[in-house]
Amino acid sequence: TSILAIQNMVQDSARLARAASQGDIQARANEQNHNGEFLSIVKGINSTLDAISAPLGECITVMHSLSEGNLSQQIQGNYEGQFNELKRSVNTSVSNLSNMVSEITSTTLTITGSS
Repeated sequence: TSILAIQNMVQDSARLARAASQGDIQARANEQNHNGEFLSIVKGINSTLDAISAPLGECITVMHSLSEGNLSQQIQGNYEGQFNELKRSVNTSVSNLSNMVSEITSTTLTITGSS
């Protein structure tokens, strides 16, 4: 019925909003609970969440590696707009940090070898 369809939409929307406000962007609406135009809306919402969670997930992976001293990880996905800006910023930061560590190591070896 139409009332049930609207209730399902409202419940999924509230659940997704609550999950997002708690930092859970992996939550998705169950497409099996929807039909017609409501299904189109739910698919659009899920696709939007996928578009957000993919670059954020890669960023988390790279930053976690960085926190463990691994300076070789980079964000690899192809993203557009602000997600591409995030990718470039993270990758440039990791690359610059890696270069600084290499320079410090090289300078330390030079100083140590001179003494």
